[in-house]
Amino acid sequence: MPYSKTRKIVSRQKILESAYKLFSSRSYEEVTIDAVMENCGMTRGGFYAHFQNKTELYRCAIEYAFANSKLANSECNTWHNEREHLTDILDGYLSLEHVNGNNPCPLAFLTSDIALRDSETRQIFADAYSAVNKKVWAYAKTFSQINESDIAPLTAMVVGTVALTRSITDEITVENMLKSTRRHVEIHLGITFDTKSLT
Repeated sequence: MPYSKTRKIVSRQKILESAYKLFSSRSYEEVTIDAVMENCGMTRGGFYAHFQNKTELYRCAIEYAFANSKLANSECNTWHNEREHLTDILDGYLSLEHVNGNNPCPLAFLTSDIALRDSETRQIFADAYSAVNKKVWAYAKTFSQINESDIAPLTAMVVGTVALTRSITDEITVENMLKSTRRHVEIHLGITFDTKSLT
């Protein structure tokens, strides 16, 4: 009996979540199809109903992670204005919790690995980074004096800080890097972070 369309969608989502979790914590070479399928409680045979190979899975996992990120799915609501909303997003991004891998962002968690991938995968990553900058600009322009051309360097600093602090074992250095980047973001955007994110 063939699987229902809903079951196939759910299975694909489980595989993508498993793949992104593994790709964001190990290198591309270290992650195997068997490991992805075992991690999501499915058999290797089920993989080929959704993906042709590991390269396609990697690309789809990146797109899935971006599409389901906090920024991609964020919308202002009645109790948040654009300033508060963007502040909350960046506050969570530049937190110890995020650096330690809770809800990892593909920008910071895959940066070094992406450069080694094929041009199509790098383009997916570049398009996602561009979409992030557009979203940040859409919020920032409503309250900040920052120029649109300054958004990409600002987000590069934010992403770079998280990417680097993931590799540093000295907690004081990690906290200092996060604090310094947060100060720069506050100055450039004219926002104020909650200091509790670093405790």
